[in-house]
Amino acid sequence: MKKSGASGPATIHYTEVDDYLTAQQKLDALVGSRSLARTRFEPITPNEHGDWINQRDEAYATYQPIGDKETKGKATTPGMFRQYTNGLKTNRDAWCYNFSREAVERNIATHVTYLNEERERVRALLGDNPTVAQIRGVLAYDSTRGSIATINVGDIRANRSTALSGHIQLAVYRPFVSQQVYVDQSGRLNERTYQLPQLYPTALTPNLALTVPTDYRREWAPLMTGALPDLTFTPACQCFPLYTWEQASGGGGLAA
Repeated sequence: MKKSGASGPATIHYTEVDDYLTAQQKLDALVGSRSLARTRFEPITPNEHGDWINQRDEAYATYQPIGDKETKGKATTPGMFRQYTNGLKTNRDAWCYNFSREAVERNIATHVTYLNEERERVRALLGDNPTVAQIRGVLAYDSTRGSIATINVGDIRANRSTALSGHIQLAVYRPFVSQQVYVDQSGRLNERTYQLPQLYPTALTPNLALTVPTDYRREWAPLMTGALPDLTFTPACQCFPLYTWEQASGGGGLAA
């Protein structure tokens, strides 16, 4: 409440009900107070940042960051982890994920055949130099055979075939749910692999990673995984690995 005609610094009084009360208990607290005069208030003095409640701890700014975006991937990074990445984003989970490895193989084969048949059909219909708009206008979208992303439309325009260039490996799709996933670093059957190829370059490359959610609207709960994480393993999953695979001339190696 603001007093009419008042000027200068305000005196802030604050009250709240206890945490984790039910709706009825909150209503009972209001009934018990009866009026503002019988309500117990506490004075609040905002800090220099303007925080009223849940005021920040100034020591937080001195903590070492878990990862530093500006120096990501560099040996000079002040972050605890040199490299980190989002989880896998396929944008076609129904085709790339399954509990059965054989089912993933069948689904991806069907998907690749569909993309290549569409490329041949559209090129035969529109000729050698179709525009993206023309291609989108004649595509035969069939959700029972696959999906068509922007990169796939570009392949049709360039008359570039889609090949089985990825591999299948174990992934954590949701917390405590493992599935087989088709990982395609070309981006044709996965929307984004981010830096995951440095963490899990092959299906047989072992690694451990700490995953944390970066969606502030969801509950924060870090989880450790030994398998490649999906983007929604934790909400907007960010992955901090024990090892990264550094490719160098004449070979590669693991770096902690």
